[in-house]
Amino acid sequence: MIQKITIQNFRCFKKLAATDLTRFNVLVGRNGSGKTAFLEALFIGNGSLEPLLRIRNQRLGQELVLLNSDERGAIEPLVHQLFHQFNTKNQIQITTFGPRANTSAKLTTNDNTLRYEFQPRQSSKFQTTTMRIGNDGELKIPPPPPNLKKVSFYPASIKHNPREVSQRFSELSKRTESEKFITGLKPVLPDLEDLSIELESGTPMVFAKMKGLDERIPMQYVSDGIYRLLSILMGISSASDGYVLIDELENGIYHRNFPEIVELIYNFSITFDVQIFVTTHSKELLQAIADVSRNHEAEYCLQRIEKGENEQFNGITFRSAIEQEIEIR
Repeated sequence: MIQKITIQNFRCFKKLAATDLTRFNVLVGRNGSGKTAFLEALFIGNGSLEPLLRIRNQRLGQELVLLNSDERGAIEPLVHQLFHQFNTKNQIQITTFGPRANTSAKLTTNDNTLRYEFQPRQSSKFQTTTMRIGNDGELKIPPPPPNLKKVSFYPASIKHNPREVSQRFSELSKRTESEKFITGLKPVLPDLEDLSIELESGTPMVFAKMKGLDERIPMQYVSDGIYRLLSILMGISSASDGYVLIDELENGIYHRNFPEIVELIYNFSITFDVQIFVTTHSKELLQAIADVSRNHEAEYCLQRIEKGENEQFNGITFRSAIEQEIEIR
């Protein structure tokens, strides 16, 4: 579990240190303050750039990491936004600390290469990867180093791949663990009777058997918000001893269901030994987290990020601020 992370020269962060991280970490702050950048730093600090670059493309509506013809051969236009104030002369460095979680990652670039150095936990040596742009304009990304901790990232505005969600559910079903998800979802979806994998236009999807309906329907048609929650729970179940990063947890969820959802995610994180990082703008969600944390405050903390800097609240001070209606967002 990560107890501390330091971030240098990455996106909006010139230098940031977040300490006393716990099992359930909440990030708040204004739009553009760096909450999502903090989650992305956790990705880079775990040893792989590929998911981050893939998510960057999805935000831009692109299928592949491609450059315009006049940029081919030059990698800097693709990655300069990763660097603080777009200054690619300064090295990005992200370091994590904690039991079985000590890692260090460095990023440097010149016109035509991106150099990524990663020091895994329990190792004194850095593994170096050099990335280049091919003649076709596509960034060639080598596979990540072996034996990395598992990380799942749930961006605020990008839907999870139904094929990937179906594969994870199928693996859980084979281990006879699917009932945990059905039981867990019933407090927020009381008409749910069963979940299964079915084909829709040749694509495997999670289907729901709902009370009063004669046919099963894709989970996305029942509720986008609950489908995202199901995806998150499956991500937790497959990331044992790893991390799950959730941008804007409240998206698509009815506010009166927040307490059940927070408790569900927390309980899954205990069952599968996973560290959780979530961002939010929602006062109702913060209230729900404070209420749920009452019996295990040491497992929760809040980081308020503002202009690349952070203010920390442990579980007790976080809950106290919410109870006194102090604005901490």
